[in-house]
Amino acid sequence: MHMVPFVFFWTKKKGKLASLKPDTDTTKITLKVKEKKEFPCTGISYLSNVKYSSDNKKVAKVNSSGEIQAKKAGTTYIRCKVKQYGDTYNLVCKVTVKKEGNTKDPTSAYRNLIQSYEKKYGEAQLNEQKQFWTGLCYAKLLDFNNDGINELILTYQTERYNKDKVQYHVELWKYGGKSAKRVTSRISWSGNNMPYFGGLGICKYNGKYLLELTGNACGDNYYYGTKKDGSVGLVHKFI
Repeated sequence: MHMVPFVFFWTKKKGKLASLKPDTDTTKITLKVKEKKEFPCTGISYLSNVKYSSDNKKVAKVNSSGEIQAKKAGTTYIRCKVKQYGDTYNLVCKVTVKKEGNTKDPTSAYRNLIQSYEKKYGEAQLNEQKQFWTGLCYAKLLDFNNDGINELILTYQTERYNKDKVQYHVELWKYGGKSAKRVTSRISWSGNNMPYFGGLGICKYNGKYLLELTGNACGDNYYYGTKKDGSVGLVHKFI
């Protein structure tokens, strides 16, 4: 008796193939400079032939995988040409690129500043007689003008051995939206005619912080806080 082999055949339904139709999830997107995003599309088969292009590569470019990268502020159109199951689809997405905006979080800028100072001046250390500090001695965050963004106080000292040459440098920094900006840098003696006892004073007046720095054996007093225009800077001095 002749046996006929039993073979299974698996086929895709035409209905399912026809339902897979390329389209855009959205016809426009907004990116910041240097930001990346995939071309917003759906319904593209992995068997399809896909080509991407940009009308203006100086504003935004797109690679062969459909990743869009914003280059500079402006507007352009990213195009996606899809050949799928015998049909051709031309998908278009409008891309608007905005300048990199300011952020209200100064954490990264202040961290970089502190790390650069520690690299330059060293970490805080007491001398053998425990008379004075060297290196980056002090760092403190305070919101001087109550705008929700902290300012940064830094103190460093470079003399390691001779107490007669010790000078504490006190700096106040504010955040400018992209980077830290120095408000002041002074040698502060803080109420004593021996500079190795130098330092700074922090107090509150009318609900806002003040930074007091002194010089010339307490002969000069400088107060930094909130100015009339709301910015942080020198508000008063006695000389």
